[in-house]
Amino acid sequence: MEKVEIGKITPDFEMPDMNGNLIKLSDLCNKADFLLLEFWGSTCGPYRKDHPNILKAYNKYRNKGFDILGVSLDTEKELWLKAIEQDGLKWTNVCSLAEWKDNSIVYNYALSQVHQNFLLGKNGKIMAKNIHGEELMQKLEDLIDNN
Repeated sequence: MEKVEIGKITPDFEMPDMNGNLIKLSDLCNKADFLLLEFWGSTCGPYRKDHPNILKAYNKYRNKGFDILGVSLDTEKELWLKAIEQDGLKWTNVCSLAEWKDNSIVYNYALSQVHQNFLLGKNGKIMAKNIHGEELMQKLEDLIDNN
């Protein structure tokens, strides 16, 4: 758990996107001022209900240095891709399709449930954890609009 505490540099990883291209977290962190690392799954009701809020934040701040990397914990590609389409997710999404018990990301990020996230600054420094809805919008406003 220590390696994913606020103020720490997040563990780097590489995972395939929807087209099989390998995406490296550190590459995205170096391009964005702030990156929301969002863990989710197609069958996770609470997360799917939060997608409109995340999409609202993405649309408002994407041209101001904010980006999102969605990391699906799905094991079935069809369900993962269908959820991306249904929810209108415009940001980069990756998925290893590994089972929970075999998925290294679960251990590296000390995930206890599917619906978790990390707000990262430059170089992958963890600035906030598990912020959703209005809390996410307020944090982005504080970081982006008020600076």
